[in-house]
Amino acid sequence: MKGRQQKLRLIAFRNSLGLTRIELSKLLLVEYDTWGSYENGCSEPTLTFWLKMKSGADQNNIHLDESLFYQKVKKEDKEITFTTNSLKELREKLGLSREVISKECKITSNAWGRYERGERGLLASTYFRIKDYSLGHGVELLPPPPPPIKSEGVDRIEVFEPECYVKPSLRLCLQR
Repeated sequence: MKGRQQKLRLIAFRNSLGLTRIELSKLLLVEYDTWGSYENGCSEPTLTFWLKMKSGADQNNIHLDESLFYQKVKKEDKEITFTTNSLKELREKLGLSREVISKECKITSNAWGRYERGERGLLASTYFRIKDYSLGHGVELLPPPPPPIKSEGVDRIEVFEPECYVKPSLRLCLQR
């Protein structure tokens, strides 16, 4: 979803709950600055952080809907005949090339390849767009499993994923 629309939706959402940015960010398990960048339309959450926010919302009885970050295209969903959390499995089940499915989902073929190989985390809005497309073809795309939880004194896998996608123009400003 583009900046201005996202900004208006998120501000209206927060105001409807009667919460400040600080209060809402705590309830959604994200940093205040991170929520602020979403609300200002500067960035959007990755799928991992969308799921984290969704978990926080569920714990606090807040209805957090994907429509805050993604405007669903009205299409009729087909009966679910297959369920997967793998983009490669989805593409193969539909019998489509990477070029065709990426074009249908409005992302580049190279980006699809990086998502499929796990080299890049999906933005929440991209996941919702692919999920909509797959539901229209009778395939339910589930979110990937959550990353390992960090615990003290135990061997663990370190996972770093930024909380949000930062626009390239903003990234240049931050690097200066």
